[in-house]
Amino acid sequence: MKDVLPPEILDIKTRGLQSADWPEQMDRAIPQIREELEKLKAHGSASNYLDIKSLEKALDDWTSTGALNIKEAELRYRIRMLRGYQWGASYAMRMSKTSNK
Repeated sequence: MKDVLPPEILDIKTRGLQSADWPEQMDRAIPQIREELEKLKAHGSASNYLDIKSLEKALDDWTSTGALNIKEAELRYRIRMLRGYQWGASYAMRMSKTSNK
């Protein structure tokens, strides 16, 4: 590629953001996330592991505006909210399997 691309392109050391479209994905997933949180609330022991009120508050505060570029918003939603939701969904799945036995 050295004979095709200029050095300023070849020598770039930066990396792109993985899943840069996460705000759009979250926009589409909000109804499902709310539904799953309701299921977790109904299963009393989930609140021993998750701060469900905090997750609900984050959903209530959700905005898909440019403010999401702020590190604090990325931490709140991309890290805490989505990981909490993933853990909760996994927990609910495990609980449904054990209650069906």
